[in-house]
Amino acid sequence: MSMPEPPPRISEPQPRPVFIYGILRSLPLLTAVLTGGATDISLVSELVRPGRIYGYGQFLLRNNIDIPALVERDWASSVDGYLLEVETASQRKALDDFKGEKYYVIERVVVTTLDGKLPRAFEADVYLWAGNEYEVTSIPWNFEDFETRSLGNWLRLCRGELGDFERVDEKGMSYSDKPLHEMFWQAVDGVTNGCLWSSAKELNYWGFLLTGT
Repeated sequence: MSMPEPPPRISEPQPRPVFIYGILRSLPLLTAVLTGGATDISLVSELVRPGRIYGYGQFLLRNNIDIPALVERDWASSVDGYLLEVETASQRKALDDFKGEKYYVIERVVVTTLDGKLPRAFEADVYLWAGNEYEVTSIPWNFEDFETRSLGNWLRLCRGELGDFERVDEKGMSYSDKPLHEMFWQAVDGVTNGCLWSSAKELNYWGFLLTGT
């Protein structure tokens, strides 16, 4: 007597692509977010394509010069980043967790790819700033500035190399005991006013530039 065949396996629908910008243009950081800590970019390099969106701009925040705010602007404005082909629901959740409550998702933004002779347009989701408008300055955020100023320290955070900046929260839990997205946001909010390991001189400069004080 033959055994009945098992029912067909129902696969989960693949999440929508996401337009990645800001500090996640660093592939090691993007890898860390999607995997929970690894920084080997081979894990995600096949999932991204250089791309651009029009009608948006990214700007410095008053109290956080590392994380940019993405806001709507006229069609002459554009933002460069990556079109990310999200493979699993857990990867999408990791992105949602990392962005946190101050960003919300806009669906069906048009991303123009920049990796071929002929640009192609794809639909994707993108995370827009949902925080207080007062927190957003008029100063454009620049990836190269972030790369020079803070990227190395973010990568140290990914690798758990907090050194003298190891901190314990009010519940007695250290950053290294927390999920990676919580480590990121606590470090950004709690260490040196939103810029990881900046010098006091640099912080004074940026504080004057952003607030005029």
